[in-house]
Amino acid sequence: MTQNSNLLTEIWNELSNAIDQMFQDNRLSQSDYSNINKGVANYFKSSEYNELFLQQSSNKTTTNNKQTEDSDAADPGDLETSIPGGQMYFLLKKKLKESLQKIAKDKSDLSGEDVFGFYAKTWQSYKSISGIVNCICHHVNSHFVNNQQNLNRKDIVYIYVMAMRIWHLVFFDPLNRQVTLACLQLIKAKRQNEAINTRLISGVIQSYVELGFAENSSLQSSNQQITSPTLKIYKDFFEAPFLQDTEQFYRLEAASFLVHNSVTEYLKKVAQRLDEEVHRVQSYLHPSTLAALIKKVEEVLIRDQLEVFTNANILKHSL
Repeated sequence: MTQNSNLLTEIWNELSNAIDQMFQDNRLSQSDYSNINKGVANYFKSSEYNELFLQQSSNKTTTNNKQTEDSDAADPGDLETSIPGGQMYFLLKKKLKESLQKIAKDKSDLSGEDVFGFYAKTWQSYKSISGIVNCICHHVNSHFVNNQQNLNRKDIVYIYVMAMRIWHLVFFDPLNRQVTLACLQLIKAKRQNEAINTRLISGVIQSYVELGFAENSSLQSSNQQITSPTLKIYKDFFEAPFLQDTEQFYRLEAASFLVHNSVTEYLKKVAQRLDEEVHRVQSYLHPSTLAALIKKVEEVLIRDQLEVFTNANILKHSL
C-alpha cells in the first residue's frame, strides 16, 4: 500500500467512524467535521488522485466503452479502482446502505403505529446525517460526481440524492404501505376530535416529498438547493389514498348527520369541516394537496347532497 493509499484509508476511517457516531445519535463536533472535510479536500489534491485522473484521461475511450447507465449492472470493484474519487464514493454508498439496513433489521418486528413512529423518527435522523455527510464530502460531489455526470454517467448522483435513493430502497419500499395506512388512521382520529401527534405525520409527508429529489436529481451544482422536486411519490403513495379515505369518511358523516339534523345545521358543519381541512394542509400536508382536497370535500358534502337540500326545501314550503 502506497503512502497516498494510506492517506485514503486514514480519511475513510475517520469518515466511517463519524457516520457510526451519528447513526448512534451522537452529535458530530465542529472540530471533527472540519478535520474530515479538510481530509477529503486533501485527498483530491493528493498525487494518488492526480495519477488516477491522468491515467483515466489517457484511457478515456476504453473507460467510456466499459461504462453502463445502470450502477447495479456495473462491477463496483472495477469502478472503485479505475475512476478517480470512485473509491470514496462507493465506500460511502456502501456504508450508508449497511448502516440503514442494520436499523431496519433491528426493528423488523414492529407493526401498525409503532412502524409509523419508527419510520418518522429514523427519517429525521437519517435526513440530518445525509445532509451533514453531503456537506463534509462536497469535494466528492464537485470532483468525482461532476466528472462522471459530464461523461453521462446517470447512475452517479450527488451524495444527498444517493442517500435518498438508499432510503427509498431500504425503508420506503418495504414500509410505505404500513406507514401510509397508519398516517391515514391518525388523520381519521383527528377528524373525530382525538388528540394525535401531527409532527409525526409532518415528518412522514416530508420524507415522501423529499424522495422526489432522487427522481429529479439533475442539479446544476452539488450545493444548489432543490426547490421544485417532483411530487410523484407523494401524490401516488399518500395523496391518492388520502383523498379516497377523505371521500369515504365524509360520505358516511354526511349520511349520518343529515338524518339527525336540519339542512341549516348541516351547512354549518360543512363550513366547519372545510376550515378544518384547510388547516390540516397548512399544518402538516403538502400545500399542493389543498385544491384537490377542498374539491373532494365540496363534492361529497355539497354537490352530492343537492337532492337532499332540494327535498328539504320542498318539504318546508309545503308545510
